[in-house]
Amino acid sequence: MMPENRGFPQFIPRKGAEIEVHFGDPASLRADVILLRKQWEHKCPVGRKSANLDEPALCELRECLTSRVQREMESLGRRVT
Repeated sequence: MMPENRGFPQFIPRKGAEIEVHFGDPASLRADVILLRKQWEHKCPVGRKSANLDEPALCELRECLTSRVQREMESLGRRVT
């Protein structure tokens, strides 16, 4: 984790810093994406679908998917520590 009080670029390790990269088993998000898509289609009938990314149903879909990905990342973190 990068210190919060660092200046720009806060998200990039400094030159010479030691970093580790961990790879876990591939996360199967397909079933989750299919379920979220069905829920979204139920909430937004065909006539109401739009490309507006701020539409509440799309925001909820992104939040659910992001939450699922974060849980997978946290799970990987617990396995490697």
